[in-house]
Amino acid sequence: MRKSPLIELLQVFSSDELEEFRRFVRSPYFNRGEFEAEAPLLLDALVVHAPDWHWDENTRRATYENLFGALPFVEGKLEKIMSVLHRLARQFVAVHPHAHQVDSFSQTLELLRFSRQRGLNNRFQNTMQKLQESMEKDGAGHDVSSYSRRLDLEFEQFEFDNLLNYKRGDINIPRVLGALNQYYHALRLDLLNRFLLQQKVTRLDIPDDMQAMLNEPLLPDALTQASPVLKMESAFLEVLKHDKPEASQFQALVDLIRDVEHDIKADFLKDYYSLLRSCCILLVNSGHMQYLPVLFEIQKDHLQHGYFYYDQKIPAAMFQNIINVALRVREFDWAYACIQEHANRIIGDNLQQDYFRFNLSNYYFHTGQYDQALEFLPHAPADLESQFAARSLELKIYYELDSELLPYKIDAYKMYLSRASGKLLPAVSRERNGNFVNLLSQLCNTRRGDRERVERLVSRIQAKTWVSHREWLLEKAESLAK
Repeated sequence: MRKSPLIELLQVFSSDELEEFRRFVRSPYFNRGEFEAEAPLLLDALVVHAPDWHWDENTRRATYENLFGALPFVEGKLEKIMSVLHRLARQFVAVHPHAHQVDSFSQTLELLRFSRQRGLNNRFQNTMQKLQESMEKDGAGHDVSSYSRRLDLEFEQFEFDNLLNYKRGDINIPRVLGALNQYYHALRLDLLNRFLLQQKVTRLDIPDDMQAMLNEPLLPDALTQASPVLKMESAFLEVLKHDKPEASQFQALVDLIRDVEHDIKADFLKDYYSLLRSCCILLVNSGHMQYLPVLFEIQKDHLQHGYFYYDQKIPAAMFQNIINVALRVREFDWAYACIQEHANRIIGDNLQQDYFRFNLSNYYFHTGQYDQALEFLPHAPADLESQFAARSLELKIYYELDSELLPYKIDAYKMYLSRASGKLLPAVSRERNGNFVNLLSQLCNTRRGDRERVERLVSRIQAKTWVSHREWLLEKAESLAK
């Protein structure tokens, strides 16, 4: 039986949110009209099924009997009440984030608008002063949202001045335009950075109008000097515009962040640190291997400061990258301790064990314990990217073991890759994995001591823009020349 939209929404509520929603549904201010008495009773009956939220025909009938006792079953009646409850759940999602934030900007802004529209001029002025002081306290220009808030305030002041326009003054238009200019540039730079970062991993074509933006001057000098955030966004863009960024550009970026990080709140720094790590990864991938230890130290520091975590847990791909970098710089003890510490802190519900086993297998591989690496390697991770990561690691393990099974594993890998739909696996991932397995096959067919063939293979590996495990392939190829 198809899960209802109501059940789909309720199942992602936390236990605290469910309790808050029960209070919400019992409020006559929100719950009024048809089935207002039945809606709280239905919610109580449904909550019993949390956290699995199993919903089939038997559960549906049992829920109906719970609500209406021995009354005859009426087809569609329960669905109507569920529809009412779903509407209330959608309202709750919109209201709940602001319900307990008495001084939140959005709530106070609504009060400001209400005061202006109802002619409460003194209250408007007092509320405007309160919001301006709040923004000054929090710091203006910390991120794109702060520019958006400033634009909202300046526009409200314009609306107020325009309403009382006695043909004196500028009715706040210059300040509105100034705020609009800052917000436009902040949002534009942020989106350009995000797009270029996405392009590095998915190989997107840059539209002509976006290319024109990248070619024009990024910011007026006055804006750059006035805002640390705009200065940082511009510096990030200068790095991301290049397929192979220069080490000097990245170092300038590091120095800039160190200069301005004390002027920016920690919550906002998290996003900029993420961009910094991405730029460092690009630097390493473009051949500046001297920055691999720098990347490790950055990741280690950011892990300690909690910048990777969401609700005390860390995304699987992010954690895998941290461990892989640690292993590449031979920080084996740190990597092992980190894997053990995060055994139950990886985002992925029932996939946590697979992610834990993969990272442990990768640790054993890098420390030359190949039998243990095979033992801990997960056999069938649920998501496609993890499956290819596990299968690639398996091929490397079999190569190190000089196993007779390796040719069969390579053929199976190629078949698996050919069957992976382009819709399921991004083009860059297909190319990375395809180049890896083809080069590994050539590696297996290269005789030790055949220097000419080894040189050709090394050149092929170095020439590929997109290839997984490039360092390992180069190391194994070069070892055959001895």
